[in-house]
Amino acid sequence: HALPFQIKTIELEGKVIVIIGGTTGIGGSAAKACVKARAKVVAVGRSQESCDKLAEELGQSVKTLAADATS
Repeated sequence: HALPFQIKTIELEGKVIVIIGGTTGIGGSAAKACVKARAKVVAVGRSQESCDKLAEELGQSVKTLAADATS
């Protein structure tokens, strides 16, 4: 089925995107989408393990930081 609207492709080459909660779930998906759109991503997650996993998956396009931003 055709969509009743067009989905615009976003070009983010040369941009830096910071995502709090960006290593898992919706934030992780957003990080992956931004990398696919050629952005550099800084993803903040609560655990070093989740940061390491994302960095391994996305390579040099992402920098990660383990921090708890809830307090």
